[in-house]
Amino acid sequence: KGLFTLNIYDVNASTNSTVEFYTDKLQSFLYEFGKAMIKMGNFSPLTGSTGEIRLNCRRKN
Repeated sequence: KGLFTLNIYDVNASTNSTVEFYTDKLQSFLYEFGKAMIKMGNFSPLTGSTGEIRLNCRRKN
């Protein structure tokens, strides 16, 4: 079981326009994806007792 679950078929009204936009714009997608990865890489993770592992990501334990 992985950390993230991704269902590539779970496209709804809120994501459909984004999927359609990037369908034929691979370079644009790769550029934006790269920016997002850099942004995520700049996060400082909490360590030790300063963080929490949530049982439900939407709610604090």
